Amino acid sequence: MRRMGLLTLGQAPRADGLAREVGAVLGPGVELLERGALDLLSRAEVAALAPGPRGTALVTLLRGGEEVTLDRALLLPHLQRGLQDLEAGGAEAVLLVCSGEFPELASERPLLVPHQLLYRMACSLLPARSTLGVLMPLERQLPDMEREFAALGVRARGASASPYGAAADLRAAAAQLHDAGAALVYLDCFGYDRGQKELVQAVAGCPVLLARSAAARALADVLE
Repeated sequence: MRRMGLLTLGQAPRADGLAREVGAVLGPGVELLERGALDLLSRAEVAALAPGPRGTALVTLLRGGEEVTLDRALLLPHLQRGLQDLEAGGAEAVLLVCSGEFPELASERPLLVPHQLLYRMACSLLPARSTLGVLMPLERQLPDMEREFAALGVRARGASASPYGAAADLRAAAAQLHDAGAALVYLDCFGYDRGQKELVQAVAGCPVLLARSAAARALADVLE
């Protein structure tokens, strides 16, 4: 039995079925170990990680399903501790359950930080001279995303809707991307699930790239 780690920004086990979806891709021969950056923190300590107006904001879940917004820089040492716990627990490789960049993380075993993989996959799947639609949890995340895709030579248009919020919000965001002429939509957060992918695809009227399943398939190739 192979042992694979899932490192989430929030608390483990996640309440949104992510481990089940990743496990279905990896197959029955893989045992999943879950750790979260916030596992050992109290509610007060989690609240102290909230981003200021200039901080890089990230959205994740607490163990009971509550959504929280965190400052990336403040979260980093807790994320490193969770990674070390997974390696000490016997994980042969670790998947970071986040579509953001974390080059500061130090690991002794293979660590898949899927940000660049997913962004370049979205670029490669997009038809030439077309618009990429990108769905993210927070509106404040959109300008940096659009600049990064512009540096890759891709015209991206973003919309925001929390993966942990109302379906009506997700539907409205997908409609924005449809109106922007998106030829492909990338769901830029591991919180979005397969059911939400299907909703966005129906509303936007184009193919949809889902972060969690795309990263899981890349990891399955590494484990083979």
